[in-house]
Amino acid sequence: MVGYDVLLLSAGFGTRLRPLTESIPKPLIPLGGKPLIVRHLETLSALGVRRVIINLHYLGDKIRTALKDGSQFGLEIVYSEEDPILDTGGAIKRIEPLLEHDLLLTINSDSVFGDPSPIPVLIQAHLAAPERTLFTCLVREELEQQLYGAPLTVDSHGEVVEFLGAVSKFRRAGESSERMYTGMEVISRAALSLMPSSGTPFSIASGTWVDALRQGYRIHSVEWKGYWNDVGTLERLKQAESDLLSGCYK
Repeated sequence: MVGYDVLLLSAGFGTRLRPLTESIPKPLIPLGGKPLIVRHLETLSALGVRRVIINLHYLGDKIRTALKDGSQFGLEIVYSEEDPILDTGGAIKRIEPLLEHDLLLTINSDSVFGDPSPIPVLIQAHLAAPERTLFTCLVREELEQQLYGAPLTVDSHGEVVEFLGAVSKFRRAGESSERMYTGMEVISRAALSLMPSSGTPFSIASGTWVDALRQGYRIHSVEWKGYWNDVGTLERLKQAESDLLSGCYK
């Protein structure tokens, strides 16, 4: 498989998980006795990834202390410190000098995915996507979409044809449906040229995705039908623990 860089987005405040996150950063919250971010690191290592970038802000020193240089996972961890916090897009633009490949895989470190990992399928789908595709997002069907932000409108070919009012010029006649973003995507390095200068806080979704569609670039998607949880609230964390015990992750 072609090489790719990895960014685990880990700088957020985890406000909806308070009081738990008052003393522990969200990526270090244990699930089944193992920190959320460690689950991603172990998966990436098993897939042959050898270098991971992690952005830090809120309680970032605790993440650095827990993970160290990554050697315990068979990885090299490179940290990107943010002050102020830069949001998802700003985090990606900041690490541009650290990138070694033309593809960047980004994962929200608080997202939980079942087995087998969707990463290989997502990478291959991006490589096979039509020309002018800058992003390939892992999406899922969600009946309560409104709980997870603005939906992406996706056609039967996986093309994202509309998002936040921006419409793809590649939209074709036929059925389309709404899908939610799971927190994992592949980005072509060329997409970074559409972004504001490094150090500017901005959202990859409401910022760069929208700009890409309006400028005639494509966003592709892969639908994930396996287990997913964003562990965004205390209730969802409890549900994830229950799911783990019952074997729902497979």
